[in-house]
Amino acid sequence: MPFLENVLCGKNVPRERMLQVAEHYYHFGGKSPINDQNRLLINALKDELAEHGPRLPGQKSADDIERDQSIGQPRGSYADQPYGTKAP
Repeated sequence: MPFLENVLCGKNVPRERMLQVAEHYYHFGGKSPINDQNRLLINALKDELAEHGPRLPGQKSADDIERDQSIGQPRGSYADQPYGTKAP
């Protein structure tokens, strides 16, 4: 497998081990499955962001605030803030 030979060039990896690793690659069609998995993840994230927009931990939408108020949670109290920080 030329790719592995290039990657392992100059490294002390026994040929037998290289052939074992090559068998793993052959199991996935001669390539690493990581690139395909990453592409699927990237596309899923693009779809999610397109539908919902970016939200960072701690960000609250108007719906979140309204829900919190309906259950009696004080305005500006965030469970994910470690020191009980409150908005003015």
